[in-house]
Amino acid sequence: MSKLSEMAGVELINLYARKEPTQDKVSICHGLGKKMDTVLYRDPDCSIVAARWPWYYSSCPRQGQKKVMFNCFRWNLVWSDSQDGKSEKQIYSL
Repeated sequence: MSKLSEMAGVELINLYARKEPTQDKVSICHGLGKKMDTVLYRDPDCSIVAARWPWYYSSCPRQGQKKVMFNCFRWNLVWSDSQDGKSEKQIYSL
């Protein structure tokens, strides 16, 4: 927590992130359907989508990040397993 939020007694709210196969239609048409988008969720069950970053965006949260700036607010970031059941580390090691 930052010093400012510690002084104010504010605790950051959690957002949940995971990697999922891309839903970008152009990427899928060009055979890039195995690329992984970064998706943020509002709940730990990963059922309420807050945001999706396509695989080609450089501004998406990275694995291991613990905080994220989203909609002008800072949030705690909790990483879940990927949608296909593999963790992101396993995906990148393939």
